[in-house]
Amino acid sequence: MSTLLDDVRARYSGENAPDLLFLTGDFAFSGKAEEYVLAEEFVRELGAAVNLTLDRLCVIPGNHDIDLAREEDAVVGARVSLGTALEVDRFFENEGRRKTLFARQMAFRDFANRLSPSSTQIYAPSSYAHTRTLQVGAIRVRVILLDSTWLAGGGPSDAGQLLVGERQLLDCGGPDDGCLTFALIHHPFAWLREFEQFAVENLVMRCAQICLRGHVHAHDLRETHGRQGRLTTFTAGAAFQNRTADNTYLWCSLDLTTGLGEKVVHRYSHAQHHWDAGEKETWSLPPATPRTSDISGTHRTLVCTNVPFASYVTCLVSDLQTDVPVRLTNGRVAFVAYGAILPGTENRCGDLIQKLRNHFYWKRVWHTPTWEAHLRELTAKLAVVFGEFDGVAGDELSSHDSTGAALLEAFGDKLEFTSPACDEISNLLLQNDLERARVVLQRWLEQDILRADEILELRRLEIYLLLAEDRAHEAMDRGLTLVQAPGRTPADIALAARSAFDANEHARAAALMHDALDAKVSVDTAVRNIALRIAGAAGDARLTERVRR
Repeated sequence: MSTLLDDVRARYSGENAPDLLFLTGDFAFSGKAEEYVLAEEFVRELGAAVNLTLDRLCVIPGNHDIDLAREEDAVVGARVSLGTALEVDRFFENEGRRKTLFARQMAFRDFANRLSPSSTQIYAPSSYAHTRTLQVGAIRVRVILLDSTWLAGGGPSDAGQLLVGERQLLDCGGPDDGCLTFALIHHPFAWLREFEQFAVENLVMRCAQICLRGHVHAHDLRETHGRQGRLTTFTAGAAFQNRTADNTYLWCSLDLTTGLGEKVVHRYSHAQHHWDAGEKETWSLPPATPRTSDISGTHRTLVCTNVPFASYVTCLVSDLQTDVPVRLTNGRVAFVAYGAILPGTENRCGDLIQKLRNHFYWKRVWHTPTWEAHLRELTAKLAVVFGEFDGVAGDELSSHDSTGAALLEAFGDKLEFTSPACDEISNLLLQNDLERARVVLQRWLEQDILRADEILELRRLEIYLLLAEDRAHEAMDRGLTLVQAPGRTPADIALAARSAFDANEHARAAALMHDALDAKVSVDTAVRNIALRIAGAAGDARLTERVRR
């Protein structure tokens, strides 16, 4: 293993050092406490080799992390009695039963907790729903730590006999589009009992974009497609089986703007006592599916960047239009699909549109100021490209923009209105220029030329501004006024609930959020997250149940 540490240190301690380290089980041979002394030493050295702190390390148990000599009768009985998904749910509801079987992992759990940051203990004696949420640069990452080993008996007889339990995933919180989500699991899904095999795999597909697994001593990359979406699954292979085996480890990268990543498999040569790196291979996340429910937000955001032909660009990002200009090898300009690849022709506009589609799709996982800065970079590049076509295709671009405006108008009340007043203030809020936003807001509120819907939108923006200024009680007062105003929406009630929560008026916040749900507010990630925070602060179990349905 010392050669592996040397190889990792030589290759990945510099600019291409990893942001996260995932270890998918089998740290020991038979789950004994003494076996984790060397394992812990190795893992700490591995983290140090790539300059990673322990909070960037995620570990799950493998079947070799189970002490098979403990609780043998309980395992035999559980394998007989847990024959349906309902019986598995009942098992997870019983802390005593969990604690009995999980005792076989005690040495691993102690080891994993020693590697955890001092303020957190991931594994308790009876815990079963384990997640980590990390801020990796500008990106929020969630890691679901699944345990496929708690019913393991060891050896090939485990195939088709293991259980994860749907409750593990469900009680980890379900899908969260505010994070890029990884799921770690030791065994392939095919090793699970037949009655839950597809159910668990579909839940993982629903909750995560990327799955990392162990157990199989050979590297693999595959994509699974289903009604729940698409799941990219990596198998790293075994870093050490024995000194002459085909030992491997895996390095991967991902660019969320393009949706593309690279992977490199490193294989140990016993004859040369050396690790060799394979060729870089490209992999991809599922194509970014446009969020047509937020076309108005996309349009307003693009307008604030001053990108030319904002309606046209909005429709390209939202899949309402598809053609972009390219300059052919004969010098003529043609409009082709943004994803088209033409011989000898660079589709620069199409490449930027694809990046913008990905950027908007993953907006919620980004740190907002960084996302906005990157958006401005992309739209500035797009403006340059459009400028190169201005003399020869300017009329066509204007025509596409007019078509885009008509398409946006066709959405009717699904689109918000445009307003110079609101657009100016929204842009200032995006730039976090709160002082200027306050001045502009007051100036517009003093005018008598605004429509009723513009005034209502300005009142909403004022609440966001007050919250950003840490004036939560004033924001709550404005929110309570807003919910009484003609034309108020269910989202306005949810905004008032958020304001009450920030003002520490938890009971009032809970009541308002119930009102918002009664009014059929759209329970997107933002509403769900604030509702769960309100429910926790107010001790409102019914509110938790309503937003998790």
